[in-house]
Amino acid sequence: MTEEPARVDALVTAFAVLQTCRHILTVSTDLEDARRQLDRLLELVRAKAAEERVPDAMLREAGRQSLMELL
Repeated sequence: MTEEPARVDALVTAFAVLQTCRHILTVSTDLEDARRQLDRLLELVRAKAAEERVPDAMLREAGRQSLMELL
């Protein structure tokens, strides 16, 4: 695997994990500070993805598929 696809895969994985964490925290007890921190991390991943020209929709779809493969 070349460096470019590996970077995209890493961004997709990071996005999927952070989205999952955010969902868990949303349905958990009130942990507002933790939610803000996770939102900030998601913003950083999205910014890096934009820099790498990875569309947000690709992050969502590929991340969803990666999680389903793990299940």
